[in-house]
Amino acid sequence: MMLLLFRVGGEQYGIDCASVVEVIPRVNVSKIHQAPEFVAGSFNYRGTIVAVLDLAQLLQGTPTPVAYSSRTIVLEVESPSTRGRLLGAIAPKVTETWSVPKEARWVDRPIHLEQVPYLEQTILCDRGTVRPLRVDRLLCDPAIAALFDDSNR
Repeated sequence: MMLLLFRVGGEQYGIDCASVVEVIPRVNVSKIHQAPEFVAGSFNYRGTIVAVLDLAQLLQGTPTPVAYSSRTIVLEVESPSTRGRLLGAIAPKVTETWSVPKEARWVDRPIHLEQVPYLEQTILCDRGTVRPLRVDRLLCDPAIAALFDDSNR
């Protein structure tokens, strides 16, 4: 498995590169009024309006800073109801891709939190800990799933 790595605070996270369509410089987004704080807005991606999450806000409650290493990640959301749909994610300190070594140890969270089903495990390895973010599980959050509700369009 190959992960696109980013950092929020002192934590290192990764997104499976199989979900990544493109990594682009941070883009300006149009605000979606009344949306939760972690919904940064939306933008036009090649003729498609794509909702954008702020991963730093979602994961640790602080907005992604405007910085050279902050990026917009265009993701394909894979679920039975959203196959082929796109989601944007602004992330800080997007620096590299990393191939998870076979000897890395995957550890389940010690406490199950229903509010964060997209962070089920931690990878323990020579680079410390990496928390893989499950893109397919983001839609377990009703506020994120609502961004894909076609009845709202």
